Amino acid sequence: VARYSEAAAVLDKVISRFPRSKYLAEIHFARGWAYENLASKGDKTARGKALADYAKVTKLTQAEVAARARFQTGEILAAAGEYDKAVIELLKVNVYPFPKWAGRAMLEIGRIFEAQNKPEKAIRMYQQVVARHPGTPQAVVAKQRLAALKG
Repeated sequence: VARYSEAAAVLDKVISRFPRSKYLAEIHFARGWAYENLASKGDKTARGKALADYAKVTKLTQAEVAARARFQTGEILAAAGEYDKAVIELLKVNVYPFPKWAGRAMLEIGRIFEAQNKPEKAIRMYQQVVARHPGTPQAVVAKQRLAALKG
């Protein structure tokens, strides 16, 4: 916990000192990651800060870090049981040209549908992962989940 707090504090200073840095999106992502980890350890204020940093990333760039920020936003929302909001954020990952993150997002949406007891939707999502991302670790997991759901 102390390391994440220290990292967030250092990144606060970096953002203040270099507000026009070409690396600002990556810096916001790193601070968001620190806050996300603090939130997972029980820090009540860190969740909102992580979400704000990830949103800032998506406003600053269309680079891969933005796709990952959308993914992390979906993860935070899913962990809080805000499944519908999480699905919306995870679907937005698909607008970026980074298949690795799109595959991960689709797999996570399948897991959310399972958590919501919506097996038909989960099956459709896993089938899409297999079709769109063959040969990836996400496709392997999707096949395992399909086998379990079809039983």
